[in-house]
Amino acid sequence: MAAELLTLEQAKKHLRVSYDEDDEEIQELILTAEAYIDGCVGAGYKDKANYESEEEYEKGRRIAALLLKKIVSDMYEVRQAGECGGVIMYLVIQKRKKTVEKGRPVETWEDYHKCWCDVKSLYGKELYSALEAKLENVVNFETRFCLKLEALNTKEYRVKWGERMFNIIAADYGKYNRRKIVIKAQEIV
Repeated sequence: MAAELLTLEQAKKHLRVSYDEDDEEIQELILTAEAYIDGCVGAGYKDKANYESEEEYEKGRRIAALLLKKIVSDMYEVRQAGECGGVIMYLVIQKRKKTVEKGRPVETWEDYHKCWCDVKSLYGKELYSALEAKLENVVNFETRFCLKLEALNTKEYRVKWGERMFNIIAADYGKYNRRKIVIKAQEIV
């Protein structure tokens, strides 16, 4: 029998999950993703006899493993965002880039990180506190933690949500348990 295309450990590493609470769910996502691929293209890609050489077989396995990682990652992120019951959207974190052209400083923004997020409007105490501080159009973006998001600060990064741009007001890492992060941002109008 051929080795697994994607092990639980490989999937957790790809998802940047260091805890064990989601192991059963991640394993189920791997099986679901593999069944999805099999349903789309058949299971022939797994059979060594269908390839002309060992090299072609290994290449096919690497491609299948990559596709499995992508599908598992997408399902896991949507599940993570959906737990909170908000609007699940794609988010782009942009990083400020400063250069000098013809002796003049030029500022541009480059895409830094893309992720799924749960978009939440402020409500209750948080809303009234924001209004008192004259902060209008403030939104919370909740997403799964990853190492790239540790670098976030209010001066060098901003959020792009669809065609709308937001300046980051704060990044809340919760109890630093490396599971999720809430980015509080104000729309640039």
